Amino acid sequence: MTLSPDSPQPSPGTPDRGPAAPLAAGVGLVLARARAVVVVPTYCEAEGIDAILDRLLALTPPDGVDLDVLVVDDESPDGTGDLVAARAATDPRLHLLRRHDRTGLGAAYRDGFAHALAEGYDAVVQMDADGSHPADAVPAMLERLLGHGSEGSDDRPDVVLGSRYVPGGRTEGWPLRRRLLSRAANGYARTVLGLGTRDATAGFRAWSADAVRRAGVLSTRSSGYGFQVENTWHAERRGLRVDEHPITFTERETGASKMSLATAREAWMLVLRWRLGEVRPWTPVVLVLALALIARLAMLTQPLTSDEGGFLMVAAQWHAGTSLYGDYWVDRPPLLIGLFQLADLLRAGLLGAAHAVLGGGAALPAWLTDGAAALRLVGLGCVAVSVLLAARLTSLLAPTRRVAPLLGAAVAGIFLVDPLLGASEVDGELLAAPLVLGGLLTVVLAWRAGDVGRTRAALGWWALAGLLTAAGFGVKQSMLDVGVAGAVAVLVLLRRGRRGEALRAVGALGLGVVVGCAAMVAWAALRGTDPVQLLHAVVTFRFRASAVIGADASSATPARALSLVSAFAGSGALFLLLVAAVPGLRRRGLAAPRSEGTGVGVPLGLLCVAVVAWELVAVAAGGSYWLHYLIGTVPGLVLVAGWVLDRRPYRGRRVAGVLAYAAAVGVAAVAVVATAAPSTSAADSAQVSHYLAAHSTPADTAVVAFGDPAILEEAGLASPYPELWSLPVRVRDADLTTLTRVLRSPEAPTFVVVDGDSLATWGVDATRAEAVLLERYRVVHVADDWHVYRLRA
Repeated sequence: MTLSPDSPQPSPGTPDRGPAAPLAAGVGLVLARARAVVVVPTYCEAEGIDAILDRLLALTPPDGVDLDVLVVDDESPDGTGDLVAARAATDPRLHLLRRHDRTGLGAAYRDGFAHALAEGYDAVVQMDADGSHPADAVPAMLERLLGHGSEGSDDRPDVVLGSRYVPGGRTEGWPLRRRLLSRAANGYARTVLGLGTRDATAGFRAWSADAVRRAGVLSTRSSGYGFQVENTWHAERRGLRVDEHPITFTERETGASKMSLATAREAWMLVLRWRLGEVRPWTPVVLVLALALIARLAMLTQPLTSDEGGFLMVAAQWHAGTSLYGDYWVDRPPLLIGLFQLADLLRAGLLGAAHAVLGGGAALPAWLTDGAAALRLVGLGCVAVSVLLAARLTSLLAPTRRVAPLLGAAVAGIFLVDPLLGASEVDGELLAAPLVLGGLLTVVLAWRAGDVGRTRAALGWWALAGLLTAAGFGVKQSMLDVGVAGAVAVLVLLRRGRRGEALRAVGALGLGVVVGCAAMVAWAALRGTDPVQLLHAVVTFRFRASAVIGADASSATPARALSLVSAFAGSGALFLLLVAAVPGLRRRGLAAPRSEGTGVGVPLGLLCVAVVAWELVAVAAGGSYWLHYLIGTVPGLVLVAGWVLDRRPYRGRRVAGVLAYAAAVGVAAVAVVATAAPSTSAADSAQVSHYLAAHSTPADTAVVAFGDPAILEEAGLASPYPELWSLPVRVRDADLTTLTRVLRSPEAPTFVVVDGDSLATWGVDATRAEAVLLERYRVVHVADDWHVYRLRA
């Protein structure tokens, strides 16, 4: 008999029980003769096939059981099939099934099992042809399986497995290395899949016909030795009883082993894939979220950076005053300051709780009193929301890929924690990340709703996208990714002739932006911020600042730009973009296949290009090239991950490899940041803040020239000079006229902290201010380059 590989196979899936096998029908049929068959797959076994057949055909089966042998041959070039055919012509118990292609051990067994079921056999024994399985154990295994002569069938197993690893079972003729490998393979399969069977990889087993159907043996996919593990896994998961019968497994008597590195790797990966397939898609997302939050908590006690300290100072005293935000001026939108106010409120709550637990007079650590811990917790909340939104976004972009939520969560979780991208600092980019990811999600939802004709839902999503565009801008001016994505989507709608939908999208999106911006300006105005000054701070100032940086930037600026590029590459973020962008090549130079996409029909490729391009331009246009600029690229990286899964699924392993590398680098960076001693400059600035705190009174004030307001925040001192950052000084007070006036006024600061031995620096004319400083102040403390001046009595 010949079976073509293209012959119809039983339908896949989990088979139902169907009609009961004769032996399982009831006690009255137990005494009927049962039919069993031993399935023996062969390929180039001519040297030893006769010996195996002699043993099998000479067996005395249990009473009432007829035993046949079925050889499944893959057209062995050594004539194995012809030898079997010659014997089968004279022995009705021997049958031959020829297969035209060699497609693996698992496929040969499936074809043999399918033939056995079609022929009405009650039991099927699978057995290798190399002599390693003891043929004389077949009768005992069938007796145990069929329970022939018993009064009932309740105690009969569904599968009897010839086991090396139960009492009485053993191996003979194996070197130590092979025994260790076998034990390791079994231990791996049992641990990962949670199996109770001790010898899960055994290939010598007897099945009842009903068990073959219930376990779905014919619908398995393994082509190599993973077939044995897959069937053990299916049998246990579907409630079948698996008994292990001790056997002595010997080294093969003839032929060469069919085991190869490829089949071992296949089995190894399949086991992991099967287990992951049992996990709910969002369970790994929760794990990624937990790991990301743990990593963020490891950086909880890091000292404040310059920006963090300055924003906390502004937030704590934002009220109606003579400048943009109370007594201070900063070129940032109001929602950012509002989030730092939230951190300031959280700091007060943490301090209250600490005093309640430890007592009012207890000395508290600086990271708790200066607001660093509270701010880190706000950042932690932003990371948590971002990870969940990223998972949801990629699950929409690639809905048929089970790993889509995990991949999106991993991208966000890794890069929003990695200190190489400046994630240890809580700044505008990190705080805006959940708004941008949420906005990209609403753009996709709006597109999907429009595709299915849900006009009202689409308008609502477009309006929400507009609101989130305004909110992202309200935290950091460059975070306009949602607006860019919305504009691209509208252009695509126009190109596809969907003009009415495009106009409605523009209207709803624009309305959301207008309402969001108006609400933000009104809220800031209620806090005392003049709308005209706000417009100047968040828009026109940036153009003036870029001109100043371009004309007078110090030599440190190009060095920071190089560090930025190096960090983007070293973190793995650049490699993720390359995996998506570089044309894929397969073996022999053939182009890799492309998927038509399974997502929601959104123009994902264009969105990725537009959003990532905008993010990279925003990083470059920032001018100062601080590491935390790179956090602004994370939403684009999440989009890229979704695009790869949906349109280039064959690159999924490459993306996984990049993320594994990025995770390893990120963990190492977090460990270094969390455990390393402060840098020399950080230690010196901390020494300055400690000196100021120890030698000042509540009525004292101070000015840091120029920048690093974290020194003032940690020392608990206010500043009479409205400029806390160096760039606004260079743009708004380049000749230091305002600073000179402050130094001469009755409200002159008690302390002036200078980084260096002079106020002179790039972009600043310090002639007049320096003279006043030397006239009215004296040096009272020096910490490396830091000089602390105190107002003369």
